[in-house]
Amino acid sequence: MMVTSKFRTLFLARKAFGFFVMFFLCCVVLSYNDEYLLIFMLLLTVSIAITLFKLSNIYKLIIFENGITKIAFLSDKKEFIDFSEIESINLNRVDGLKTRAGYISEGYYESTVLLKNQKILLVSPDHFENYRELVAAMSKNLTNYKINNN
Repeated sequence: MMVTSKFRTLFLARKAFGFFVMFFLCCVVLSYNDEYLLIFMLLLTVSIAITLFKLSNIYKLIIFENGITKIAFLSDKKEFIDFSEIESINLNRVDGLKTRAGYISEGYYESTVLLKNQKILLVSPDHFENYRELVAAMSKNLTNYKINNN
């Protein structure tokens, strides 16, 4: 059984919006001709670097019976994670947003896959539309893998 992740539309929209805001700021800053241009350029360079770093950390997942393939969004670089490399899958609660008037959202649960090399793979419903299907496939295939290899 193979399960492929599907990005949430809002997640991709947030990333695209951030990119276009940075692009707009580049155009605005480059149109200025005063003594603060160097400071603006430095802040803009740092902002673009942070944006590119965040975009480079977006990935797609494909769950197979023997492991997980992680595909980088920008570079299409593939990394296979065998189930033997997984130490545990943990469920963590992300608190919702709260204002003086009350909670805006109740929060949600996300799964972190802890690997034996101390790396962490995050599987979040904020990123993936089919989060429950991904986690169910991971858990089922990991359990089957451990049963068959013990």
